[in-house]
Amino acid sequence: RDVEAVKQEALLLREQMQIVKEDIKKVEMETSHSMQRLVELDVIKTRMQDSQKALQEADNWTTLSADVEEVFATEDINQISEKVIGMQQSLNVLHDVPDYEDR
Repeated sequence: RDVEAVKQEALLLREQMQIVKEDIKKVEMETSHSMQRLVELDVIKTRMQDSQKALQEADNWTTLSADVEEVFATEDINQISEKVIGMQQSLNVLHDVPDYEDR
């Protein structure tokens, strides 16, 4: 009788372990999908941030290029160097735009 009860408990335990294994696989698959989606969203976020930075630098370039003539007229070396450095930084970011060579 005890042997029969132990066999029954062993079978029940085996079934429960199989259910737990299946649950673990399900969680792993769901987590994997979620992680993949998070990676995709991070790539999109990075591209959007890069685009935002490029747009800001394009706007900065426009402002700097409009101001540069006035600054050169002042003959203030510090202001001139600040404008030139700012323009160089903008150019470094804008190197992939179609009119880069014109700038």
